[in-house]
Amino acid sequence: MTEDIEEKTIRAIKKIIPSVVSIVYKEEGDQFSDLSEIKKGKAIGGAGFFVSPELIATDRHLVGSEKENCLVIDFFKRKERAEIIGVDDFNDIAFLKVKRREDIKPAELGSSRNLVLGQTVIAVGNSLGIFPNSVSRGIISGLSRNIITQEEETDRELYGLIQTDAAINPGNSGGPLIDLEGRVIGINSAVVYGAENIGFALPIDFVKEDIKEIQENSFLKRPLLGIQYVLIDEETKNIFNLSISFGALVLEVKKGFLGQVIGLEKGDIILKVDNKKIDSQTTIKKILNNCQGREVVFEILRNGEIFKKKVRIF
Repeated sequence: MTEDIEEKTIRAIKKIIPSVVSIVYKEEGDQFSDLSEIKKGKAIGGAGFFVSPELIATDRHLVGSEKENCLVIDFFKRKERAEIIGVDDFNDIAFLKVKRREDIKPAELGSSRNLVLGQTVIAVGNSLGIFPNSVSRGIISGLSRNIITQEEETDRELYGLIQTDAAINPGNSGGPLIDLEGRVIGINSAVVYGAENIGFALPIDFVKEDIKEIQENSFLKRPLLGIQYVLIDEETKNIFNLSISFGALVLEVKKGFLGQVIGLEKGDIILKVDNKKIDSQTTIKKILNNCQGREVVFEILRNGEIFKKKVRIF
């Protein structure tokens, strides 16, 4: 007898739930209790999942700058202060370390390489930050999506995302997106406010690269440009009264980041990076993510003149 989709869904959820954790993050103070901190508006709530007996993957935007201000609540309702041991700002991934859990089986990681439109997926997380182990089912409604979100510290550009109509809300962020075999194919990452049934997940193949690096080196190295910008197309060209229809228009440069080292200024247009023209398909972060350990040339347009800046990407 062929197993129907309901039976497959239940089996997949039973498989993944023990690997999923709820996360509470407080920017200030060190007194944690439980998820009630989120209800009171004193903390941020989200989810994550074990990728090894002591390593948890989650979203970078869920955990702030205080490296030990994360509380993790596991399947058995055990609470533990977790240490943030690695972040990948490019892909919005963070890794938390806790005491080794011999009684919890890490999530099985699938692959995001052969996903297809219409494929059934399940999002698991901590809905609204206060309802742990919440699940929703939907389909893959888009692939290779690129979005740009703006946060206080810097822009956050995410690319190659999985789009799904499975319900994803802020509390689901950091939790796994799984297939009907219970394998993780993505990390729930973002929602589009004001739109219905549009959520995004970071492909798990991106995460695997970080897991390998952090297990081998105990840290991650990712260059962060630290600017806010808009990609230029025909529409933005007209809005800003520009002379060209490609590149990235710099809106703000944050102190202490790579953009300041390069000497970028508000109003600059980054035309090329590593001799690659910047547009919606070839973004700055995509290029920099593959340039670590070598020098890269930025081609910049300022006040009608083009000049080049060379910088080493660490």
